[in-house]
Amino acid sequence: MLLLDEPLGALDLKLRKRLQLELKRIQTEVGITFVYVTHDQEEALTMSDRIAVMNRGRVEQLGTPEQLYDRPATRFVADFIGTTNLLHGTVESLDGDTALVRLDGGDACRIGGAGREVGQVVDVSLRPESVTIAAAGEADGATPAYSLSGSVSQSAYLGNAMQYQVVTTGGVAMTVLAPKSAARLDAGSAVSLAWRPTEALVLGDRPAGMKEME
Repeated sequence: MLLLDEPLGALDLKLRKRLQLELKRIQTEVGITFVYVTHDQEEALTMSDRIAVMNRGRVEQLGTPEQLYDRPATRFVADFIGTTNLLHGTVESLDGDTALVRLDGGDACRIGGAGREVGQVVDVSLRPESVTIAAAGEADGATPAYSLSGSVSQSAYLGNAMQYQVVTTGGVAMTVLAPKSAARLDAGSAVSLAWRPTEALVLGDRPAGMKEME
């Protein structure tokens, strides 16, 4: 077993990314276990077969990069791995395979309905890339029940995408990633946000295939 404690932390970004791939190649070639400590979430996702997310000396979740990113088990893991929108509210009604959630600020949105109950209080994780943003009245395919209204407070060009900070009518701050080819939205623009209900992950549900840790 090889132990590595933040070995690339002092390097510039380009060199660090090259050496991440090189270390991964070496690990595959020599066939031994590497235990790699890092505070860089992207680095952990890039290099690891399994990741242990620790909080105050306790393992919050252990799983593959895909499990931790797509199915975080706790609010801490959802917020720590990558960027996410954390929503809190109460299930107001059920409609087939979806549930209507009334958020604390008064906004209403839809999530997957499987396993939900009316009156259930939920914490929801919604990744920025799962959210579609459009100028108010132009949301393609979105219906009022599936969308939130708000306004753009800030935008940033990331090279491969546009990142928007949006404040909903109910005062919820949300981060959205949009393709750079989409129409640009200026600060102050009225917008609608929409997503597939299945993309909204209720935290605390056991990820499929995940086993209890000893």
